[in-house]
Amino acid sequence: MPVVLTGTGLTVGELVALADGEAVPAVAPEARERAVRSWRAAQRLAAQGRLYGRGTGVGAHRSVSVEEGDEGHGLRLLRSHAGGGGAVLPAWLVTDVRALRMRPVPPPVPAFTLATAALPLGTEDRPLTADLAAAAELLPGPAQL
Repeated sequence: MPVVLTGTGLTVGELVALADGEAVPAVAPEARERAVRSWRAAQRLAAQGRLYGRGTGVGAHRSVSVEEGDEGHGLRLLRSHAGGGGAVLPAWLVTDVRALRMRPVPPPVPAFTLATAALPLGTEDRPLTADLAAAAELLPGPAQL
């Protein structure tokens, strides 16, 4: 049974079915197009000048722009700020919380994450919401959207 992720309207039943592996995530065509438009807008803004996260570093390197075609820079930036530890939480809990928290994220990201079982190791000492470590483990590159 597919569960179409649109960014709104996820029911408890659909959430449980996704977490239990009884449903597969799907992306609504209009949601995919919104994600593509957002990505293109970010590319245009980056081409117009410095944009946070598009520089290669801080200090002496803060004015060095990311090279054309280096789509992995953003993921490396997130991973460089990531950290976490503690006891690993149950996969069903991590799946459910992620699915709920990713509702405002462009739907291809949670669909990719849930479809490929690309779940981060949720741990007791880091939040399951707004966590850079988990985000760095989850985010696909633009080619995967």
